[in-house]
Amino acid sequence: MATATPAFVNQTNLQDADFQTLAKATWSQAQTQTSSQWTDLWAAYRVLQNQPAEPNCYTGAISCEGFIPPDPNAASLEAQGIVVASVPDVPAGPDTPNHPSNPTGIIQCSGGTGYCSASVVLDPCNIKVPTSTPENMGPYEMQNCMLHQLGYDVSRR
Repeated sequence: MATATPAFVNQTNLQDADFQTLAKATWSQAQTQTSSQWTDLWAAYRVLQNQPAEPNCYTGAISCEGFIPPDPNAASLEAQGIVVASVPDVPAGPDTPNHPSNPTGIIQCSGGTGYCSASVVLDPCNIKVPTSTPENMGPYEMQNCMLHQLGYDVSRR
């Protein structure tokens, strides 16, 4: 008999009950955002290029490259096998060893984009968070998993 794929897989230092509650609430928040708001599929790209989007893009008042309208399919999308894993924080500095009393709360981002508070690797969805702050599995990261699952290209997010 096959076992069902869990919605969220806890590979953090959070107690599993706390982790599951937080992950479900965060997924729900991402569902609400994705199903009710315009989404910038190029958000990280714009930050790296120092080219912020026109504010009206977020409302759909004007058409903007890289933006998608609210997707009602997100409201009923179920999380499946999303792994949230803690990775060591980036050291505070070359002369300061990173230890539990001096965490930075940031990690190396995937794709070589520098440092971030959380990172997502897709196929399957795997969210990396700093060991010191596993709650960084925010709606943005969950939304990336969701958008990918819905078939959107999130390579610039």
